[in-house]
Amino acid sequence: MWESASKLSCLAGDLLESETRNGLLLIAISLVMLPVTMDLMQYHDDASDEYERECDINYRIYVLDNNDPIDGALCLEIEDEMSKRLVYFIGSIAILVLSGLCGIALVLPQGENDGKQPPMSGQLR
Repeated sequence: MWESASKLSCLAGDLLESETRNGLLLIAISLVMLPVTMDLMQYHDDASDEYERECDINYRIYVLDNNDPIDGALCLEIEDEMSKRLVYFIGSIAILVLSGLCGIALVLPQGENDGKQPPMSGQLR
């Protein structure tokens, strides 16, 4: 009987270490994803700026002082590229946030009450 209890506590300890290790791994992934996300944001901003320069008539007239005709095929190509870059950026944000939150949830202590929490509001009387 005591052997099964010790094996169970050993397995619980291994599971706890495994969760902590997985949590730290997820936090590391989120830290790596932070500069990747920032680069993808800049990548999307570059496409947006290119779209303004090539296809936005107001920007071309007032800022660039350019009255040349707009190339519709080029504008469609830039729009497609801008949309693709936006999907990459949103995907990287999702990976960043989810891996960070899941990692923190796995690393933080959970489960048993050690008596360190304050009593419920009804028990204060």
